[in-house]
Amino acid sequence: MMPELGAWVLEHACRDASRWPAHIRLSVNVSPAQLIYEDFTHTHAPGEAWLPAHRLEVEITETALLESSGTSQRILNDIRSLGIGVAMDDFGTGYSSLSLLQSFPFTRVKIDRGFVNGLGHNPKSAAIVHTISDLCRSLNLPITAEGVETEDQRHALLDERCHELQGFLIGRPAPVATLGAFLLQ
Repeated sequence: MMPELGAWVLEHACRDASRWPAHIRLSVNVSPAQLIYEDFTHTHAPGEAWLPAHRLEVEITETALLESSGTSQRILNDIRSLGIGVAMDDFGTGYSSLSLLQSFPFTRVKIDRGFVNGLGHNPKSAAIVHTISDLCRSLNLPITAEGVETEDQRHALLDERCHELQGFLIGRPAPVATLGAFLLQ
């Protein structure tokens, strides 16, 4: 049922996001079961009717890519050819193979919250965030830091030139209607 459920979630998220300002992107997690579903790009093409492809990004974890890398690579290339962004979610928590960054058509890397949580008190976390940031800048890949909860974390990430942040410091989960109203302010 995962491919069908995922298609439903993606369609409804695209419909909701279509009412937001045109500069706001929508990012949706995609499960491994969805990704390896052979008809993924055809199943999700109707989303374009609701939201232009350049405003949509799918997030996929390293683990999902490794489960079926040949199929995953083909599908992600198809997704990119439609103009949809592809983010590597939770970077650094799976196998963290650098070959994934080279082989797959990523348009963004998301630094896992486990590294962000350690900023300010764990020098190893700071070193990992610094290294990921440098690597992504070298590859011309935008970075989003997940799990930002404190001002100290925010400042440390801004020092690393990571300007896209996600977490409770930025905003808490909210109903779509509340989010829509917030974005229209």
